[in-house]
Amino acid sequence: MTSRPSSKSVNVSKLSSQPSTGSSSLASWLKGVTASGITNFNPLIIKGFGYSVQRTNLLAAPQAAVGIAGQVIFSILAYYIPNTRCLWWMIGTLPALVGAVIIHTVDVNTQRTVALGGVYLMGFYNVGFVMAIAIATANTRGSTKRPFVNASMGVSLAVSEIFGPQFFRNSQAPYYSLGIWALVVCYAIMVVTGGIYWLQAVLENRKRDRMGQAADPTPISTDKDLTDGQNKAHRYSY
Repeated sequence: MTSRPSSKSVNVSKLSSQPSTGSSSLASWLKGVTASGITNFNPLIIKGFGYSVQRTNLLAAPQAAVGIAGQVIFSILAYYIPNTRCLWWMIGTLPALVGAVIIHTVDVNTQRTVALGGVYLMGFYNVGFVMAIAIATANTRGSTKRPFVNASMGVSLAVSEIFGPQFFRNSQAPYYSLGIWALVVCYAIMVVTGGIYWLQAVLENRKRDRMGQAADPTPISTDKDLTDGQNKAHRYSY
């Protein structure tokens, strides 16, 4: 007699086909690369603009303030305007992308103030990740899938924070051209990832609507061990 697979086995086997898994893990990986580069090498990058050690320490501080302000502002917007997390994910990452492009392209010897502005713009690096966590929390269902997604995001973040600093080579100090280029690429992919998640969620919601799968909760739809993929009454937020 063939045994029927448990709901928990089904949960794991279908994770890759659902919007709330791959994009969230990728966002964690990208965040780890950018965060490790910024936190470890930010003072060295600023010092490379020609500032003294003391002035470098002072000039490095505002970036954190920019990052906190960005997270608070975009979190408030996402709270009060439904289904805009992916939008703020993308828009909130754009300043960091612009900042990395500025540092990568300007002549820091003649335009170090502009380059310093680019460093401050990179303080927005955490906005996309905050939105990715919020979306993953809202969209992930199932007693097996939820911890699996959380673990995959945590592992992706940990591994990428080990991997990220390898782009910043001592031989390229103090400009770290490869490291800055890696930040540009990661920010760009982060913006695209937010758009992909948004598109996946909208298409899946429309598919369920067309199939007449109502969003009203039922005893089956509220079963805690159904994943968001199995629970056809679930609608993905974005």
